[in-house]
Amino acid sequence: MSGFDPMDSINRITREHQRKIDESMRSMQEANQRKEDRADAMLAAMQETATNTRPLSDMISLIQKSNDKQDEIFELLIEMLAISKSASKEEAEVTFKTVLNKAIKLGSDYDSITKLGGLGKLIINVLFPPGTAS
Repeated sequence: MSGFDPMDSINRITREHQRKIDESMRSMQEANQRKEDRADAMLAAMQETATNTRPLSDMISLIQKSNDKQDEIFELLIEMLAISKSASKEEAEVTFKTVLNKAIKLGSDYDSITKLGGLGKLIINVLFPPGTAS
């Protein structure tokens, strides 16, 4: 006997093919996971963009309102944007509260006050993200 066992050869070839199939499957699963992760990250970024740009459309609607307080509302928007010059979160919050109080004293409607507040909070959160030191 020459020592050649065809079953050993078949088993070895089968194991090698199975190993290659397993590697390919693992590689495909990893690629699919990366693709899903990218899609999730893109969706989260799009949702964050939509959330962060909402105050912009609110600003436009405030400016376009045809009411007797349009000029005053416009001035309040400018004052709210001045938050971006704040050197600290405390200073930003003081400006924010001052502008909201002016809006309340002006007799602005609830929608206008809410939109001004949303803009102010957005600016403060951009300048001083939650969880960071000011």
